[in-house]
This record gives sequence, C-alpha cells and structure tokens, in this order.
Amino acid sequence: MQDEVLLTPQQTADFLGIRRKIAKNVNFSVVYGADDQTVAETAEIRSIEKAHQLKVLWFQKYPQAGDYIQSVQGQVYDNPYATTIYGRRIRLDAESEDIGSMQRKAVNYPIQGSAAEILKRALIRCKDLDMALTVHDEILFDGYIEEQWLHESLEHIAPLYTPIEVRYLGRWE
Repeated sequence: MQDEVLLTPQQTADFLGIRRKIAKNVNFSVVYGADDQTVAETAEIRSIEKAHQLKVLWFQKYPQAGDYIQSVQGQVYDNPYATTIYGRRIRLDAESEDIGSMQRKAVNYPIQGSAAEILKRALIRCKDLDMALTVHDEILFDGYIEEQWLHESLEHIAPLYTPIEVRYLGRWE
C-alpha cells in the first residue's frame, strides 16, 4: 500500500476495484457509521478484510471524524440517545435493535436530524418568499430574490457556517 492515504471516491474505487458511483456511497456509509459488513455490502465486494482496511485508511485520512464516530458509537451502551446540533434528543431503541444498528444510528441521526433542523429554520426564515419546492437540502424559489439577503439570512442560521449557493435558471434542472 502507498504511504499516501487514499479516499477520494475515485481512489476508493481504485482501492476496492469498484465503480466510482459505488465508491461515493461507500464513503458516505463510513461517514454515517457503517460497520465493516455494511461497507462491504455497499461496495458490492465479498472481502470484509478489504472493507475493514478501507475504514482504517478513512479514519487515518480523517482522524477527527474517525475519533468522533468511534466515540459516539462507544457511548450507546451508556447513553441510548442521539442529540442534534440544536439539542433535540432522539431515542435509540435498545430493546428492539442490535448494538450495531444503534451504533450506526447514533452517528447518522445527529447528522441527518441536524440537517433537517437547519433546513426547517431556513424554510421559516424564507416563509414570505415565493417558494416553489424543496429537494433534499435545496430550496427552489420562483422569481428573483436578492442574493445578498439570502447569504445574510441563511449562511449563519446554524451554530456552524452553512454556505449557500444561489443560481438563477430559466427552468428547473
């Protein structure tokens, strides 16, 4: 193995011998707390060892994220809750779930739940605008909206910086 740590989707694809699109999903699965088996399934490979090696490389490349993931997963025994960025607690059902599922959810729920809370706050802030549609983490508006207002109103809506991109299109893509 090279000294350089790999982990762009293309490098992950090369390492595992899979398509780039699958590699992108593999990287997301690691971010959201996947175990070795889940990484192997997502990558559509049979080698649990290769999936484990990828996770080790990923944690070396992103040590703070790796430490966070391992810390959160280790706490589910003592604290069966996930907490969002705004402090909302989401119960992890210790009685009906296996520990692996709880560990994945302990990592995933704060990320997804916080993203949903940020989007909801943005929707409330934009309630007087001509909203057409939301798609995942995007808000589509009809007409022109002053870009500076959008940046000032939305980029600091959360306790962390939330950059936005404004595009004006003739039709929705």
